Amino acid sequence: MFAGDHGVAAGGVSAYPPEVTAQMVGNFAAGGAAINVLADQSGASVRVEDIAVLGDTGPAPNKIRRSSGDIAVTDALTDEETIAAIAAGRRIADEEVDSGADLLIAGDMGIGNTTPAAVLIGALTETEPVLVVGRGTGIDDNAWMRKAAAVRDGMYRARPHTGNPKALLRTAAGADIAAMAGFLAQAAVRRTPVILDGVVVTAAALVANDLAPGAVNWWVAGHLSPEPAHALALRRLDLEPLLDLGLRLGEGSGAALALPLVRSAVAALRDMATFDAAGVSGADVLFVALSWMTVLPTPGSPREFTRADGARIIRLVPITGAVVGAAVAALAWVAHAAGLPAVLVGALAIGGAALFTRGMHLDGFADCVDGLGSYGSPERAREIMRQGTVGPFGAAALVLLLLGEAAAVGALAGRGQWLAIGVAVGAARVAAVLGCRRGWAPSNPDGFGALTAGTQGVLAQVFWCVLALAAAAPTVPGTPGRARSPWP
Repeated sequence: MFAGDHGVAAGGVSAYPPEVTAQMVGNFAAGGAAINVLADQSGASVRVEDIAVLGDTGPAPNKIRRSSGDIAVTDALTDEETIAAIAAGRRIADEEVDSGADLLIAGDMGIGNTTPAAVLIGALTETEPVLVVGRGTGIDDNAWMRKAAAVRDGMYRARPHTGNPKALLRTAAGADIAAMAGFLAQAAVRRTPVILDGVVVTAAALVANDLAPGAVNWWVAGHLSPEPAHALALRRLDLEPLLDLGLRLGEGSGAALALPLVRSAVAALRDMATFDAAGVSGADVLFVALSWMTVLPTPGSPREFTRADGARIIRLVPITGAVVGAAVAALAWVAHAAGLPAVLVGALAIGGAALFTRGMHLDGFADCVDGLGSYGSPERAREIMRQGTVGPFGAAALVLLLLGEAAAVGALAGRGQWLAIGVAVGAARVAAVLGCRRGWAPSNPDGFGALTAGTQGVLAQVFWCVLALAAAAPTVPGTPGRARSPWP
């Protein structure tokens, strides 16, 4: 738990005097806070660190200063204080990991800390000030207006430093948030997962991910706060909150409530029976792969499986592609034998492929085109790609893609089309094996792609690539059996 007060509170956003702040931290350490109760239930320990409380709280070996500068008019910290605060957070993370902690929770406690959090999130997500300002501890309209003005001025001062995390912390954060950023970054360096709490912790996480790029891969979002800036920050980090209970308390309470859920998920993945343990044969795995990758009728398959099961399924994906390719080729052959025009033959084949393969993710292609065609920031482009809706760029690209595919497949009508179409669809599925070798980050962290990312070995890659090249050889121009074009 990182405790600290912020100078902007003196401007009217909050009115707690320093002795009350110190008493709050004292009560917290004595066990009176909600997080202590939740920690006892979960078997976790709580550590309170006074980083920048305005009053005296007793021994505070990691204390950087009392409160911070008013970020509306001056820097929150000096350069030396910023470096010291980040170092303190990293030192705390190292101490906890070295003591045996295998999961960490960062919490915040302080006065006025949602104001610098809003400034950081607004600046890093390029959001208007009024859209990131919340009610905090329940301020009235007049206080909200003063807070919005402070956030506006703080964002104006912070914007030039969004590419420099240390300068940003110095300008618009505070010692407690800077220490949290160092803590979160170092936890990732030590390969230790962290459950993020509310808006203040997530603001620190935005900066920590710049301090240690890729650190977000070691974090999960415990809950969603009613503070508007919190949802913006989670979207920027591409994290889905585990809980949405309207919690405003802070102190790590939302993350602590999510801890049993995380433990249950780990236990389920660890203890759930695999295909091998359940005696599932290779043929059954093929049926599972067909049921996941196509709409072709297959025997029933388990709805849940482990990462090892997903790896076995992915290894059979090229076979499912060959099956779909054969079905599409058969459909095209029947249409050609019936005397239909080549373009219509191609249209039927592409329609059949879309039906057999659950749409072939053509909507995802359209989303990608919409994102690339947008005029916003890269973050805005990624947001558009994940929305699942198709706009004008995507619709036009989708029409052109389908027309081009129909013309290309129609040109195969006649001798060689079975082999050509089967190889084309089957070889395309080899890319899934290649992608899972590298572990490319999937857009849906809870989907099948996330389960199988990084599961494929080099031998699986080599095998399917060699087989795809050998199967495609007869379709190369100048070799016997290649498809002839019906076009003049």
